[in-house]
Amino acid sequence: MSICINKQFIDALYTINKLAKIYEQQSTKNVYLSNFTSARKDSLYNYKKIILLELYNQDKLYDYEIHRIKNNLFICFYLTKNYNFHIPKKQIKKELDINKSIIDISHSYSKTIINENNLPMSEKRALVFLQKKFESINNYLVTDFVTVNFKKKYIGWEYLEN
Repeated sequence: MSICINKQFIDALYTINKLAKIYEQQSTKNVYLSNFTSARKDSLYNYKKIILLELYNQDKLYDYEIHRIKNNLFICFYLTKNYNFHIPKKQIKKELDINKSIIDISHSYSKTIINENNLPMSEKRALVFLQKKFESINNYLVTDFVTVNFKKKYIGWEYLEN
């Protein structure tokens, strides 16, 4: 499937990336939901990784680099000159053709609190859009169910296909 990297695509990927950070923040605040929010966070990051590697395989990236952020290595995938996304290098099992120097960006990297109201798309709109270009995120869940308050809870997005 051919993928067009346009503003809507970038906004959708940006949204799921920031939503993963929101789920991460929520998992530390609510111990009762931490299994659920942590599994959703991991699933969103996994989906982002699948998408970025597919773009790499289709030679659709503008560029990519290796970044060091606080002693951890990341592959920085540039969708355009101004839009990029990081994946921890240790999560990428396949060998990428990377003969590049490591760029230390620890000094310019800071964590910020993310607010859902500042996202360019809703979670549903972003996931439905990306499902049209790729498979459903529900095919890439880190686990199907987690226990929340002694009950099994599906971590997928019920409005999406499986």
